[in-house]
Amino acid sequence: DVALPALTKALRDTASQVRQAAVEALGRVDGAAALPFVRTAWRSDASYVVRAAALSALVRLDSTGRRALIVEALRTPSYRDAIQNAAIGAAARSGDTTFVGPLQELVGEQQVPSFGLAALAMRGSQRALDLLVSDLNDARPYVREWALRAIVQSLGPARGLPALKAALPALKYPETRAAAERALRQLEQEAAKPGQQ
Repeated sequence: DVALPALTKALRDTASQVRQAAVEALGRVDGAAALPFVRTAWRSDASYVVRAAALSALVRLDSTGRRALIVEALRTPSYRDAIQNAAIGAAARSGDTTFVGPLQELVGEQQVPSFGLAALAMRGSQRALDLLVSDLNDARPYVREWALRAIVQSLGPARGLPALKAALPALKYPETRAAAERALRQLEQEAAKPGQQ
């Protein structure tokens, strides 16, 4: 009751950073009271960063509309992919494996979807892992690079090492094979460190 009037007033501030902070704070307030204001910011704010913050807040506040909202945001272009990246993060945190397909559709647009697939693979999605590994044979070199980077950085030795070992014989592109061999050595060194399993 105390915070809501100040936060809703801040949503009309001319500075996008102030509106962004207000939306983020509203996402942590009582859902029923904050929801209409956050939804309005998502639909109509002129700033992509404010809309991205509103998306993250809405995902927390609106459990029934969460999936449709994330799907919509995955298809929403914005400066520096702010909205799409917020949606990828929300999809990855959700653990909802129905987002694997929509994330795979985006792998050629930027590198974050590959990391989203890796996050879902870490949460147990075999399909996400299979698609990420199959991207190592994508015709586009940058997609192959992003997939390899996601495997190494996100899956680490525990999941990345067996995935790369299994994929290596089927890799079609010599430069990707060479990069995967280097990544395997790196993961093997990490796995050999004390305290690693």
